[in-house]
Amino acid sequence: MGHHHQEQGKKQIWDFFHLLDGHQANILKYVTRAGKKQGESYEKDIKKAIDYAAKAKETATPIRVDLSCIVVRAVNIANHIERFQDEKYASILCMVLCKKYTETITLLNLLLP
Repeated sequence: MGHHHQEQGKKQIWDFFHLLDGHQANILKYVTRAGKKQGESYEKDIKKAIDYAAKAKETATPIRVDLSCIVVRAVNIANHIERFQDEKYASILCMVLCKKYTETITLLNLLLP
């Protein structure tokens, strides 16, 4: 039996993992589920996202960013994942997709109390 969202045809962040590298996938997974998974606090999940962004920052190599590709990916994800329709989360999504991990960490820290 599938998950409830699959039964309704609703997409989740893991449906987009094929567009992401491992660090990006983990950062966005924890941002998406923050405060929604039973037994896990919002703050704990945001801190996990920060940890993954820090790891990504350590191993990232400079890349040439194709902004049109990033925009298409961001819009595609945001159209299906409600959290990324909010401006503060959309900014995080864009920074992750551009592999701007210092900026990602800064934005994630703004979400913490």
